Amino acid sequence: MARLLCGSTCEINMVYTNPLYRGQGYCVNGLRKLVKKTKKPIYLGVRKKNKPAIGCYEKVGFVFSRVENGDNIMIYKRAMTRKNKNK
Repeated sequence: MARLLCGSTCEINMVYTNPLYRGQGYCVNGLRKLVKKTKKPIYLGVRKKNKPAIGCYEKVGFVFSRVENGDNIMIYKRAMTRKNKNK
């Protein structure tokens, strides 16, 4: 489960995988589908100690941006393709 909220930027929140299904790629696959829904910047917050979640987000393409209220804020970095490198 995850939710994408958009305004001038977008935020992904409420990311959750049932413990019975963790480690099977559901989080990565679900988030990859969500990030394709917008071209706006996408942020998410994650607790610094939540290493499994951070690993999932990094696999999708999120990178550390800043610390806010004790949580890591990550931003989605779109892969540069040959097509958009030439623009």
